[in-house]
Amino acid sequence: MDREITNNTLFNEIIRIDFYKIKDIDSMAQKIQELLTPEKYNFKTVDIRNVNINIEDPETLFTQELIKSNINTTKNYEYISQDENHKFVINEYFVIFEKNNFLTYSKIEKYLENLKKIIDTIVCTEKELKITRVGIRKMNQLFVGNISSIKKYFNISIPKEDYEILDEYSITQKNVDNVKYSSNIVLNLKKGKGTIEKKQIQMYRFVWDIDCYVRKVETDMVIKEVNNLNNHLFEKYANIITENLYKILQNNNLDYKSLQVQDDIYGGINKNG
Repeated sequence: MDREITNNTLFNEIIRIDFYKIKDIDSMAQKIQELLTPEKYNFKTVDIRNVNINIEDPETLFTQELIKSNINTTKNYEYISQDENHKFVINEYFVIFEKNNFLTYSKIEKYLENLKKIIDTIVCTEKELKITRVGIRKMNQLFVGNISSIKKYFNISIPKEDYEILDEYSITQKNVDNVKYSSNIVLNLKKGKGTIEKKQIQMYRFVWDIDCYVRKVETDMVIKEVNNLNNHLFEKYANIITENLYKILQNNNLDYKSLQVQDDIYGGINKNG
């Protein structure tokens, strides 16, 4: 499957760069603020508890333990885009890019331009900085009206005799690679209620949550590895969805009413910007 598709199924995306460490985080935060302010990012400090930092790595990083032990004193700085659809967060142990609005999603390369500027600014000052991990995580969703539609769009098998009694179904796959990049995949199907044209109907939400990461990256290879991880993650994504869903995602002129009537899809698909 070609990565060049017109529509997306995302509801959250995270890129995380872990390192040890920025010695003067206040000074660095000021430099990054000066870097991003002309591009109309707003700045604020944020509690570590409100930062989405999850990459499902079974081997805990040394820096994660430091964050836990200093959770009340670790300073975190957040740079929010003017339209508030994505942000960068830094502290002395990591940089995070997070996006959770995908109604007009651009290619990841667009967001990597500013991430590269941030990393270059940090590396230029912190000559001894060590990159301990680079990770990317994408959470996707699709809402369908009938459980039988799942097999039409996803390469999973749910026993037909379970259709009437199923409220939630989950599959978790940890460390699914034996190559340079490590991956984790969580598939979750849950029954619930949705509102369509002011009417409540039963529907199913299918979530496929994929993260990929690599450890010990050279400072000049960070953005290249993010791109490599993004390609690797798409391979996992492509293995999960069927050709039926792929064709829908390729459609340049989606009719959302037709999706409901003909394809039993009630939400989760956004048009790329």
